[in-house]
Amino acid sequence: MSNARIQFSLASEDVWQAYNPFLKEGEIVTSVKANKKVKLIQGKIGGSNYSDSTLIWDQDNAESLTSRSETAATTAATKASAAASSASAAAASQAAAANSASAAAASASAAKSSETTAKASETAVANSAKAAAASASTASEKATAAANSASAAASSASQAQSSASTATTKASEAETSATAAFESKTAAATSASAAKTKANEAADSASAAAASATASGNSAAAAASSAEKVAALNYSNAAAHNAIFRGKYLGDHVTNEQWAAIKAGTFDDLYIGDYWTIGGVDYVIAAFNYYLNCGDSACTANHVTIVPRNNLYNHVMNDTNVVTGAYVGSKMYASGLNTAKTTIANAFGSAHILTIRQLYSNATDSTYGFGTSMDWYDASVFLMNEANVYGYHPFAEMYRTTQWGTDKYSIDNSQYPVFAFDKTMIHTRQDYWLRNVASSSDFCLVSSGGYCPGSGASPSRGVRPAFNIYQS
Repeated sequence: MSNARIQFSLASEDVWQAYNPFLKEGEIVTSVKANKKVKLIQGKIGGSNYSDSTLIWDQDNAESLTSRSETAATTAATKASAAASSASAAAASQAAAANSASAAAASASAAKSSETTAKASETAVANSAKAAAASASTASEKATAAANSASAAASSASQAQSSASTATTKASEAETSATAAFESKTAAATSASAAKTKANEAADSASAAAASATASGNSAAAAASSAEKVAALNYSNAAAHNAIFRGKYLGDHVTNEQWAAIKAGTFDDLYIGDYWTIGGVDYVIAAFNYYLNCGDSACTANHVTIVPRNNLYNHVMNDTNVVTGAYVGSKMYASGLNTAKTTIANAFGSAHILTIRQLYSNATDSTYGFGTSMDWYDASVFLMNEANVYGYHPFAEMYRTTQWGTDKYSIDNSQYPVFAFDKTMIHTRQDYWLRNVASSSDFCLVSSGGYCPGSGASPSRGVRPAFNIYQS
């Protein structure tokens, strides 16, 4: 990922929502839901707070999608079976229609035969009548026979009329049967078409279900792979924990488990930005083992560097605008930090405040203010320098000529991780002092407006010191 840096945490969703950290563009974090399922959240373009970031995968949704895919496949199979039954019924209907059409044709043929018989009978009647008239004119004895012939002719005529009526009825029935056969054939064709459509729909549904099941399987596999990578990167050491910002509230005191993790140097469940709130002050984790192996006498204890979220109080660097003796020659160094030392000792216990060896300037050039000498000093609670906050020195010894000043010779030579991750920890809308000398009358500070100036030593400005806690 060319423009992203992945940060990982297995904190609960409630914790993420409560502290709503800022995620960089493309940054992915893992959140554990109340049901112990996980989801992945990714920072939007330009970065975004956790609550505004993009949900890229949810274990519940993936499992639900798999279940719906299986249900869809079952439904598709049912529809396919129904379609096959419908097609079978349509075929049977079509066969019945063909039989009806055949019967209708037979009825029409019978009617035609009856009509022909009737016409022949009518012709015979006419011939019999002519013969009777001829017999009457020749002999009286033929009268009886003629009468009998006439009676027979009348009977034949009646039979002919009845046969004609029957033929008409049969013809009407044949027409009705033919109409029914045609309608049955049409219905069979419509049913067959509908069955084919249903079969196609069932096939499409089955295909979609198979594709959905495949997609669900791929999604689940990707999620499992991602979770495995997250777990693999979550090592228990200072370097790994310096690379993860979380910002979680840790409570109103350091627990025994937390002291044990600090002593062991594993720093389990402690991350940059996490904080304790003690006596109304948020004490924020700024770094892990920042000073390890530093000093004229090496620092060997595992430790956590702490910075208050806001100023503890205000104080002057000196009563007048002078920088004589640099930081260690200032009123701030001599007595201005005493209240901070007491407050911090009460919060964490004096036995847990680590004393390290710091390299400080102790003399300055009278014209330009740059450091001219330095030495090692014990330090427990101290003002930060520009490198701690900004990562470099934008204002320290600004009037230095070609001579190198001593104020930049320091073991505080890189930015605390908390300031790299969270710029609001730098810009608090409060002025606060830094220990670097800026000129012959000024010390450096962070302005409430967010820029990095110098200021005369006499104004009363914010005291926001750093310190280290450890377990002996």
